[in-house]
Amino acid sequence: MLPSVTVVMFNTSNIQSYASLAASINRRYCETHNYRFIHEIYDNVELEPSHEKVKVMRRHLDDGSDYVCWIDSDACFIDFTSKLADFCQSGKDLVIAGHDFGFDLMGERLRYRVNGSPCGLNGGVMLVRNSAWTRIFLDEWWQRCVRGDKIPTSFWEQGHLQNMFLFNTLNIQQHTDLVVPGSRLNRCDDNHTNICEFILHLWGTSTEVRQQIFGQIAQGIHPDVTTEMPFFNVISSLIVLPNVSD
Repeated sequence: MLPSVTVVMFNTSNIQSYASLAASINRRYCETHNYRFIHEIYDNVELEPSHEKVKVMRRHLDDGSDYVCWIDSDACFIDFTSKLADFCQSGKDLVIAGHDFGFDLMGERLRYRVNGSPCGLNGGVMLVRNSAWTRIFLDEWWQRCVRGDKIPTSFWEQGHLQNMFLFNTLNIQQHTDLVVPGSRLNRCDDNHTNICEFILHLWGTSTEVRQQIFGQIAQGIHPDVTTEMPFFNVISSLIVLPNVSD
């Protein structure tokens, strides 16, 4: 039997224009595969909104699913035939794309490898297993974000995650399934490529571009972007466009 999955999103209200479109697509993907979908919207965050993912994942580990999948509010599923549960077959506690490049604590983009394998981490898409280790891991990640918030090197929450992996904090390398190539799980722009096979993550783009692209995808239209999408198959009849004014 495949593991059960809960997919969670969070955003603050100021980006609801495109986040609601992404959520409508992601909700329909989850309905297609009988995954639970949770979309939280609130503005009272302790640190920066990007750090809030750690708290949201930690909170929903108690919901009863085998895995919690985090997906950023600027990301959506574009291959409705692929199953998230297929990425959980290894039984590892953290499943995340392994990119050639990741970010350090200063926000600098660097090439990372461990034992010859690419291990640049992007915190926009990941799965965490409902386990005691995962609770300890998320608590440690959050405390690093809190401590780092007092110094000017804490701009990226994924910088703390990257450091934990590089220095094998909590034996994280043995608990992690690095999905390689990273394009299988998350959009990958390593080495002058731009490929997405499953989840389109629009980091580094404007609000207007995100709203336009998610609007096209919600209608089942292959978006007009430079990203290669070999498995785009969003079905327009499945999508109910949200009222973004709400």
